[in-house]
Amino acid sequence: MKVAIILANGFEEIEAVSLIDILRRAEIDAVSVGLDKKCVCGAHGIE
Repeated sequence: MKVAIILANGFEEIEAVSLIDILRRAEIDAVSVGLDKKCVCGAHGIE
């Protein structure tokens, strides 16, 4: 199974990382993708 985690500017980094970690521990192929071709910036400035 594959899952895409769609991220937009202002996303909460800890929520995204936690979700990706849980899915990968369950051996689910999780990838993060942005809404557009530009780099996505989290709520605390992490890109």
